[in-house]
Amino acid sequence: MATYQITLSENQLSVIERALELYARIHMGQLDEAGFELRLHEISSGINDWDKWDEIRALLDKASERFTNLGGGYFGILSEKVSNKAKVAWDLYQDIRYRLAWDNNPDGGYNVRLSDPLLVRASATEKPAEVKRKQED
Repeated sequence: MATYQITLSENQLSVIERALELYARIHMGQLDEAGFELRLHEISSGINDWDKWDEIRALLDKASERFTNLGGGYFGILSEKVSNKAKVAWDLYQDIRYRLAWDNNPDGGYNVRLSDPLLVRASATEKPAEVKRKQED
């Protein structure tokens, strides 16, 4: 199996981390996470249309119920109803989150991000991602 290496800034890696988390959560039926991400963007841009977001949240909740048939619940990442690609995304998200947490808090502390990653390892043939900080130029 081929392997790849990319070089990213910390900001780029943070964007990938969030994108992987959203991808996995959407597959779990947590469609409200996508709406929440968009809402945060609007708030940071000074837009504050609560009525619009109440309507969008209701639509996302309805879509999630239709997707999961759980009446407002979500699938867990370990559920067989969650795709393997979403599980791979979850593992990558966890690996990246853990690396960034320790790079930003080298002395450790009490934070879920500093705890060992909750890994699914959807495929026994997939090796864990290797996420290392490159020395500053």
